[in-house]
Amino acid sequence: MSVVEQTARTSSTPFDTATPSTPLNSAYIASNADTQEAEPFKPKVLAFTCKWCTYAGADLAGLNRMKYPADIRLLRVPCSGRVNPQFVLEALQRGCDGVIVCGCHPGDCHYSTGNYYAKRRMMIYKRLLEYIGLEPDRFQIRWISGAEAGKFRDVITEFCNRITELGPIEHDFTLSSSLGSDVFGSHASSTKEGGEI
Repeated sequence: MSVVEQTARTSSTPFDTATPSTPLNSAYIASNADTQEAEPFKPKVLAFTCKWCTYAGADLAGLNRMKYPADIRLLRVPCSGRVNPQFVLEALQRGCDGVIVCGCHPGDCHYSTGNYYAKRRMMIYKRLLEYIGLEPDRFQIRWISGAEAGKFRDVITEFCNRITELGPIEHDFTLSSSLGSDVFGSHASSTKEGGEI
């Protein structure tokens, strides 16, 4: 037998369907599976930010290259008073582990009284979350101005660390079966027969 014939027999092609020459060692596979660690919990956090103050503070933090957790998603709203408590409940229902509402300092609102309405509404809502069975720390409301980039970084870092300590939301709850649909209504009940609101 020539050298060419021997290499042709021993070489395998990518499409070779022959069984491997060495059997798989199940003990080796099991030991490697045990050493692989589960991925650490990375929370999904949603921040409703006032476009005039807090969003500007977040932008300033980015311009100054301040580091804060990447686990947060910013949602810019015209005013913190525009955030309906049902938005928070729906965010938690759709997979967010925590929600924070950030706005202008009281008295500095561009719409005069928007943050006062937000504060009153959200403090009551925090109690409602506890009644539903969720930890009230999963929801916060904070006041951050456009010049307070350091405060924005600190608040977001502290909130994300707290959500990481709490872990993921343990139980599933749906908007239609939770207390929130009784208090705030559901999407189906807010539409008329013609499909218009």
